Amino acid sequence: MQGKTSRKQTKIGLKVYTYYVCSTHVVKHIGKCTRHSMSIEDITEVVLRAIQAQIALIDDMTTIIKEINKQPVVQTKSKQLEQLYKTKPRVRKNDNRHR
Repeated sequence: MQGKTSRKQTKIGLKVYTYYVCSTHVVKHIGKCTRHSMSIEDITEVVLRAIQAQIALIDDMTTIIKEINKQPVVQTKSKQLEQLYKTKPRVRKNDNRHR
């Protein structure tokens, strides 16, 4: 279903059923789209599952971040750069050789 939908209600006995019908079929032309609809219960269930999946992902990310933060910081590159800096010959400010 794309775009706007049409909300319909049907009463069967004492129960009222609410569903949404694709507006392309209803508004534009019957030949452009088949008639398809979804009950409000089905839509609610799908949305609920999507929200629950997003919450589960956030919970997983929180756990992963906590585990990452527990790990020791690796500073291999930093130590290598410090060593290079210490061993590199230093140039004096008044040294004219490098002009």
